[in-house]
Amino acid sequence: MFKVIGTNTYLRELDKWPKADKVIAEKLPKQLAINPYSGSPLGYRLLREKRVKERRVYYLVYDDLV
Repeated sequence: MFKVIGTNTYLRELDKWPKADKVIAEKLPKQLAINPYSGSPLGYRLLREKRVKERRVYYLVYDDLV
């Protein structure tokens, strides 16, 4: 199982989202802890994204920190 860490910037931005999107986004850390490679790759091996309706959450996957 992977460890998911939300930055302060992410948490502040998430507070600005509509409630429906926020509920979906709050489930992402549990999903990513189980399978961090479920999002779309973005050019770099570490960088990935998950979509929440029309919004995007960008995240990094560090294999060496597991």
